Amino acid sequence: MAERGLRDRMVATEASPGRKEHPLSAREVEAPAERSLRNLQTDRIDLYHAHHDDGSTPLEETLSAFDGLVRATTS
Repeated sequence: MAERGLRDRMVATEASPGRKEHPLSAREVEAPAERSLRNLQTDRIDLYHAHHDDGSTPLEETLSAFDGLVRATTS
């Protein structure tokens, strides 16, 4: 990243578990992403990752939420 001069242009954030019952539910993936966009004063996130596993939320729901965010930015 630094070699290519991209370090200062990349926006990364994470979906963290906090004290949430279902930390990777669709709501808990989407709301923090929107909050990060506002807080970082940007219109894009280059890297958004799940900080921990969540055995209480179906994987399909989590992946669908991440997919929805990607599709919202590419359409």
